Amino acid sequence: MVRYRATPKCEAAIKREDVGYLCLEAVRVYQSILAARIRRETPKKLIAGMYSIYETFSPVAMYWEDNGQQDLMIDVWDSEAEKYGMPLPLKPIHNAENKKLRIERILFPLLENHKIRFHPHDPDQRLLKEQLLDLFDGSHDDGPDALSCAVKEAINRLRRQRQGPPKSAIRRESYILLRRY
Repeated sequence: MVRYRATPKCEAAIKREDVGYLCLEAVRVYQSILAARIRRETPKKLIAGMYSIYETFSPVAMYWEDNGQQDLMIDVWDSEAEKYGMPLPLKPIHNAENKKLRIERILFPLLENHKIRFHPHDPDQRLLKEQLLDLFDGSHDDGPDALSCAVKEAINRLRRQRQGPPKSAIRRESYILLRRY
């Protein structure tokens, strides 16, 4: 059984704004949302929540969107990493595609086929479902955006694990050169 845990990007600037981030578990066909935090928070509370998710689920990577002002958070993350005594395994994601089209392209086929599992009693996941239902009419789309990034990264990682290392019968020139050393 292939397992992968990843938390998607955390969207926030230095000012307060709506943010969505979650911890996702991808096991073969299904994507289970393990934890979600979709709320208005200060950067320090946002980072404390990220460390809480990291300590609970030990994700391989935590993704954040580096579009816009989100790169201003790097200094805050560095200072908080010193406070917690360890850095988070952060990886930036750059999204150039229209947000609503990206969400629709990545999530809708999975949602229509019931491949994403929600915990019914989690208030943040209920809010995530509401944001998904109001995606084109509502003003808040940070939760669905975080979910689409998490699903995309989890699928890419599962795809790389399934393919394995490149297989080649031909010895490369670099191998022949390095063999001499």
